[in-house]
Amino acid sequence: MNWSTRLRYGLARMFLKAGGLAIVPRWVDTTVLDPTWRALSRDGYRRNAAVYACVSTLAFDLVEPVLRCYNAQGEELGASPLARLLSRPNPMHSQREFWTLVAVYAAVGGNAYIHVVRDRRGVPVELWPYHAGQMVPVPSTDASARMWISRYDYVNADGTEQPVPVEDVIQIRWPSVDLEQPWVALSPIVAVAAEVDATNEAMRYVRALLKNDAMPRVVLQTPAGLMLDDTAVNRMRAQWSERYGGDQRGGVAVLEEGVTLQRVGLSMAELAFDALMRVPEAHIAAAFRVPAIVAGLGIGLDRSTYSNYAEARVSYTQQTLIPLWRMWEGEIQASLGDPFGVVVRYDLSNVAALQEDQAARVTRTINAWSAGIITRNEARHALMLPIDDAGDVYALPTSVQLLDAQHSPVIGMPTLTPTTDAPPTAADAPVETRAAPRAPHPIAAYVAPPIDDVAESMFRRLRRYVDGQYRTAAVELERVAQREIDAERARNVQ
Repeated sequence: MNWSTRLRYGLARMFLKAGGLAIVPRWVDTTVLDPTWRALSRDGYRRNAAVYACVSTLAFDLVEPVLRCYNAQGEELGASPLARLLSRPNPMHSQREFWTLVAVYAAVGGNAYIHVVRDRRGVPVELWPYHAGQMVPVPSTDASARMWISRYDYVNADGTEQPVPVEDVIQIRWPSVDLEQPWVALSPIVAVAAEVDATNEAMRYVRALLKNDAMPRVVLQTPAGLMLDDTAVNRMRAQWSERYGGDQRGGVAVLEEGVTLQRVGLSMAELAFDALMRVPEAHIAAAFRVPAIVAGLGIGLDRSTYSNYAEARVSYTQQTLIPLWRMWEGEIQASLGDPFGVVVRYDLSNVAALQEDQAARVTRTINAWSAGIITRNEARHALMLPIDDAGDVYALPTSVQLLDAQHSPVIGMPTLTPTTDAPPTAADAPVETRAAPRAPHPIAAYVAPPIDDVAESMFRRLRRYVDGQYRTAAVELERVAQREIDAERARNVQ
């Protein structure tokens, strides 16, 4: 940040007199226009349990998938230089440790910065994560450059700044734009600063109340007409604190003649502490796009069950984690993937929340086999069972009426199991089964039959069913018409 920007912000804060505004949280008073990383991490992350719960939930979950490299054909390139770099970004961090820091930095400060260290040839050899207090983007003043950022300043431990070229920094943004500075993202904590400060103050009040043996603040009231000078007031206050404060709290108080004890503070029940904490927790969880039940907050656990937790987990993965993964892999792709000529993508195949429930998978497979959509071997393969030599057959539901070539109903219900040990042929196949329309092939090479074959099979069945219904309806209509003719003849005879 250059001297003119600092001067502008300083003057703005001076004229606004932010320290006197009651609506501004205490920890943001001095940084209304530009909340510092120190304030966000100290009062927003370290001292607020709801913020910490949301950030730690994101940190645990965002590192679940692995960032992999692929070629244009979708084949994984596990031995490529970029894959090795992503697997071990630097000598200190593994891939998951590295992205844990990035996730925490982005969630707390809104921005995380990855410094790309290059060798003499300009090839990236190390990646180092930094937070918003260590790396500061410097806005460009050259309109012809068509760049928002001219460089980054790395702040050393001694406070000195070291310029870093734009091409050597990958900026990972939280998906919330700071409208005053669109080249950086806005921290979610800033949007809920009032809620964060409210919960911090509530916990400080509760702590002070418990230190006082859960007794609210009191006032010692002297008799009317008795005037005490400062010495007497200080003596009475000191004696009360010495006798009934600290480790002596909870003891029996004996008051002087005419002195009464009056309570001026609220008790825990009067304060409605539970309700006081629930609303800020809900707002904080919403700002981080983490369901309260997933973050373990009280507002979410009050009505939690196993089923709604699982649903919240899936929704949280689809609506929060996946968009973040796609955004971040796009930044890595643009900065590192394109120069290496590879595609960088998160492998979501092992994300637990996206895995199909085992019972649901078994039910779906059995229903597909019973409906005749897949063969028995395909069903066994989907359930990870060994392949049956006579399993390349389809099953038809017993409620389906089979018709022969002349559209006449087939009488009888032959068995599905072959009566001999020899493999069944198309001629020997039972009526309610039919040979697979494709030549024998390794079942492991596919998961489901081609859609064209399935559509054709369903069309043939539908046509046979419609033809049968049409023939039945035609016979019934013919009978009704004949009855009408006979009735008409009987009336004419009369």
